Order: sequence, then structure tokens, then C-alpha cells
Amino acid sequence: MRAETIVHGDPDPWNVLWQGDRALALIDFDEARPGRRLADVGYFAWKGLRLFPEGPSIAEQAQRLRILADGYDIAVDHELLTAIEAAVAWLHAKGTRDAWPRESLEQLESEASWLRDTVAALR
Repeated sequence: MRAETIVHGDPDPWNVLWQGDRALALIDFDEARPGRRLADVGYFAWKGLRLFPEGPSIAEQAQRLRILADGYDIAVDHELLTAIEAAVAWLHAKGTRDAWPRESLEQLESEASWLRDTVAALR
């Protein structure tokens, strides 16, 4: 896959400086790397919208995902959903490389499995 740009790599809400509900700046670029724009959108969708079992209801998650996709003028389609799953896989691979605790890796595996089982409902 050819890189389109430099992606942030970790665009979580906690890596945003906020003033009330307004985002002011994106910080913490230690995971920046060449990649596709959709990689950051997928990662933010997963973490920022709480697309995991302990998150809001599936209906709420699907609605949040549609709002995010509309904001980027993209579809909630196979490409976006694949980017979300790839974000989980990327973080799991990083955790494996960095020898994260087993519980953290198991949590990521659980989220990946849940996403695979739920992805159709998020469209």
C-alpha cells in the first residue's frame, strides 16, 4: 500500500487540546508515520467514538460513525470499516512488539473479534 501522507498515528481524544467542546490542536506525534489518510480516520473512529463492546449501543455507535463519515465526506463502507479494523490490528502489533501486558493484548484481541462480528451493523 502506497503512503498518501504522514498520519498522526494516535488521533485519540486525549491527544487533542480542547477548549470546551472545540478542538484547538492535535498533539503527541510520536506515532507519526507514512500512511493513508483513512488510517487516522479509522483509528479516531475506533477510539474517539468508542466502537467497542463497552461503548454505547450498536445503534448509537452506527449513528456516531455516520456523523463522523459525513464530516469527512466519506461513506461508511468497506474501506472505512476495514480502516477501523486495521487500527486495532496496528495497535495490537505495536503492543506485541513493545511487550505490553498480556491483559492489554487480550483486550485488543477481544475488541478486534467484536468488531469483526459487529461490522455489518455499523453500516
